[in-house]
Amino acid sequence: MSIAKSLVSRLLVFAAVIALTTGLLVFVLTSAFAHRPGLLPLGLIGALALVLAIALRLGRAITRDLTSLEVALFNLSDQNFSVALATPQLTEIKQIAGLFNKTFEKLRSERQSIYQKELMLDKVMQNSPMAMLLVNDRGIVVYSNLAARRLFGDGRARQGNSLATLTAQLPEAFAKAISERKETLFHLSGDRGNATYHYSSGRFSLHTQHHYLHLFKDVTREINRQEIATWKKVIRVISHELNNSLAPISSMTHSSKLLAGAGEAEQLKGVLDRIEQNVKNLHQFIQGYAAFARLPLPQKAPVDWHLWVQTLRDQYSFTLGAPIPDWPLQADTSQLHQVVTNLLKNAHESGSPVEDIVLTLARKGRHTCIEVADRGPGMSAAVMESALIPFYSTKPLGSGLGLALCQEIIQAHDGRLSLQNRAEGGLSVTITLG
Repeated sequence: MSIAKSLVSRLLVFAAVIALTTGLLVFVLTSAFAHRPGLLPLGLIGALALVLAIALRLGRAITRDLTSLEVALFNLSDQNFSVALATPQLTEIKQIAGLFNKTFEKLRSERQSIYQKELMLDKVMQNSPMAMLLVNDRGIVVYSNLAARRLFGDGRARQGNSLATLTAQLPEAFAKAISERKETLFHLSGDRGNATYHYSSGRFSLHTQHHYLHLFKDVTREINRQEIATWKKVIRVISHELNNSLAPISSMTHSSKLLAGAGEAEQLKGVLDRIEQNVKNLHQFIQGYAAFARLPLPQKAPVDWHLWVQTLRDQYSFTLGAPIPDWPLQADTSQLHQVVTNLLKNAHESGSPVEDIVLTLARKGRHTCIEVADRGPGMSAAVMESALIPFYSTKPLGSGLGLALCQEIIQAHDGRLSLQNRAEGGLSVTITLG
């Protein structure tokens, strides 16, 4: 039987006992005082007083136990789990009190566990080298760790400050990264030298309110190491290319002197032509590196899809995998043309049949996807892993800048370039913009 039914049954039994007792007393008193009716009211009053005393005692017990339960519920609503219910007088209330005390003990234990985890998490976040700034949907800072306090200047806690007020006092690159909320790198100069930071942000709900987490990671050392490694590789590649070009030029120059002295004009002309070709190749090589280093920011404008596709057809043959788009796209048409031309060139050089080289323009959600697919040999896992790294090339005369330059242009458009081998053979290169 449930606690509620048990308590109701007890009250019904008690009411029945009172009713029977009252009736019995009235009968007994009526019989006892039949010859002295004047004393009957006094006897009835005494009997009723006894019944009332018993009822009041039970009522006080119920009231006291229910009051304890009410206090416990108030503590529960206030999330105060440090109290326990005293032992009630009623058996049914004792069962409820036992359940309350078990629940309070479990909530106390869980709160303590959560508190310990929060302490550990706060310790980790406070000592993290990554600067963290948590801002609510009203633009007020609600959390900042030690790294963020140092990054923002004087080391003071930023809770309660307006993010707009903070960013107004920051360097332009720093403030721009926060206002745009896009993953990016920015540079800061100060008394301790130059530093490069990686910025990212995310939105999530906390207590039914939107919050924004801003993360700043100092990547100066990593970038410096990568720059040094890159410069070493550039120097090795340029040195190798210069040696490969200058050595035959030097040899052919010596031969041309001998031929000039011997009066061999025809042979001399052939040697000079080869020297000129080597010089042109070296010039093109140097120009390729210079173009990669001087890549300008994209000048975005509406893309005329029909004209853009036609200019591609003027250079390379391909099959159009979908109708020419009718949706708008803001991009640097010249740079985008340069990227797709390079991809079509690679597709033709892969040995794929021309009719299997397909250019597909599609829309996925709010993104524009440009895919160049071929039926060449594709790429091995090792080649695909390094294909987008500058100066990496599998071609004997390749500079290793083609795909790297394409990726640099697409990233400047806030887009993504990806490579994937096709199931039936060949390679698919996808550009995602928007």
